[in-house]
Amino acid sequence: MWESFITQDNREALSSIYFDHYDLLLNFGLKHTTDQQIIEDSIQNTFGYFLKVRKKLGLVNNVPGYLFMSFRRQLFLDLKKQKKSFFREQLSGNHFDYFSNPEQDLSDQEDENQLRRIVKECIDK
Repeated sequence: MWESFITQDNREALSSIYFDHYDLLLNFGLKHTTDQQIIEDSIQNTFGYFLKVRKKLGLVNNVPGYLFMSFRRQLFLDLKKQKKSFFREQLSGNHFDYFSNPEQDLSDQEDENQLRRIVKECIDK
């Protein structure tokens, strides 16, 4: 089927490969992250990449092995992108709060004072 996809642009062959290996790729992805959505997206991105660069792809002897390698690389790229995005969301949410809550500010101040006391006691000892 891989050869048919590569040489004849047989998208049905690629679709068969996709459905034959989807569960295996999903289970493989779950060993690296519990975020099923990013795993599914990575599987889609992997096969989308195959469609995009079909003419540059070569024949392979071990299609499942090639799929796992390609998917693993895509999953790690997508996880890396997600971490950067997550960090930006955290940053924008925590550091640019224009409307403060007086009760929360008081609670935060009390927590900070308690932490300072504990640190001071530890230093004194």
